Amino acid sequence: MRRSLVLLSAATTTSVVVALLLALGVGLRERGEEQVMVRVSVEAQNLVTVLGDDTDPAGRSRSLSASEESVGGVQALVVAPDDAVVLGSAALASGSTPSSSAVQAARERGQTVVLEADGGRLLAAPFYTGAGTEVLQVTVPDERLHRGLLRAYLVLGLLGVTLVGLATLAFARLGGWFLAPVRELAVVSRALAGGDLDRRAVPGGPRELVDVAEGLNALAERIRELLAAERERAAEVAHRLRTPLTAVQLGVEGVGDEQERQRLSTLLANLAHEVDAVITTSRDPGSGSSRVVDAREVVAERVEFWTALAHEEGRQVQLTLPHTSVWVPLAERDLADVLDVLLDNVLSHTPEGTGLHVALSRAVAEDDLVRLTVADEGPGIPSPEVALERGVSGGGSTGLGLSIVHRVVVGAGGEVEVGSRPGGGAMIRLRLPPARPEV
Repeated sequence: MRRSLVLLSAATTTSVVVALLLALGVGLRERGEEQVMVRVSVEAQNLVTVLGDDTDPAGRSRSLSASEESVGGVQALVVAPDDAVVLGSAALASGSTPSSSAVQAARERGQTVVLEADGGRLLAAPFYTGAGTEVLQVTVPDERLHRGLLRAYLVLGLLGVTLVGLATLAFARLGGWFLAPVRELAVVSRALAGGDLDRRAVPGGPRELVDVAEGLNALAERIRELLAAERERAAEVAHRLRTPLTAVQLGVEGVGDEQERQRLSTLLANLAHEVDAVITTSRDPGSGSSRVVDAREVVAERVEFWTALAHEEGRQVQLTLPHTSVWVPLAERDLADVLDVLLDNVLSHTPEGTGLHVALSRAVAEDDLVRLTVADEGPGIPSPEVALERGVSGGGSTGLGLSIVHRVVVGAGGEVEVGSRPGGGAMIRLRLPPARPEV
């Protein structure tokens, strides 16, 4: 944008300067011609006065030569009443000839006349002698009319280039003063969008940009306050769950069946762990595990946990894992939550005995993305296109599960595909970019 402003200012300034220089150039040309002709006219009037009074041919010739040298660059000659050239042999030798139209006009009008001629101008001034009316003709060539004009044009051109350069430099500085706060706002906006709520914009530049920076800072502060309040409420709710969880734990300990008591204790331990995680995350959002995890280990651990519940319902679980570690840009807890949501959906929304398939792979030869697929052999999802919308559910759930999966996966730079499994059933495929293990 700064470059565009500089180019625009240069183009605008150049247009204005060129128009101004053209006008000045034309004015200088006309002014120069006028000054030359005024000088020639004055010199001619002085000369005809001398020529009218002097009858000595040698004296008249000297006066004519002196006048030519005084003006410089002109040729003068004197035409007698019979149109013969009586003075001005030097002018004749240089190619000047008497102009019958100029001589005739001067005689008829009885005053000095100026006419345009090829390659310059002609000045004809009549004067009276004893022999009749003679005419002084002065030829002023274009070279004499425009002497020094080229130098003036060069000075004007240099002045124009200097003006354009100064204007461009001024606009460049002004553009920097204007665009620096804009870049600052863009950087802070991206930082806030990335979750860095501590970043603030430094107000600067025009008053309007100062207002925008102050508004952005106020918005960031308000978002921070709302998030803090929301986390505090979540922590309070989670803390209140501890009491009923303790009561349930006491009830589980009274279950007579050892296997059933062990299963329920495991479920309650996981639930207590989730409650503690909510409290910890709410109080300290920056805490937690690494943002890179080996998906192979997490998938194996969560599938093993849910397999016990699946077998109780007569479900067959098929797990396909790669032989090596597969790292993805997610926290261990987030990936575990994603798998818990997907596997819980299968157990909650398909009939008992429905099989499920979990597969993890990395397509190095294709797009080098990590694929995690959870599929079942149930009735499928009626409306896959709206399944990821928050609050939309085809059953009795809250409709938040898949929307949470979508948020977590997209936040890691991945995507979620909801569709149907070949042969029937639902299929949810997650695509995640690969990550490098942290050292």
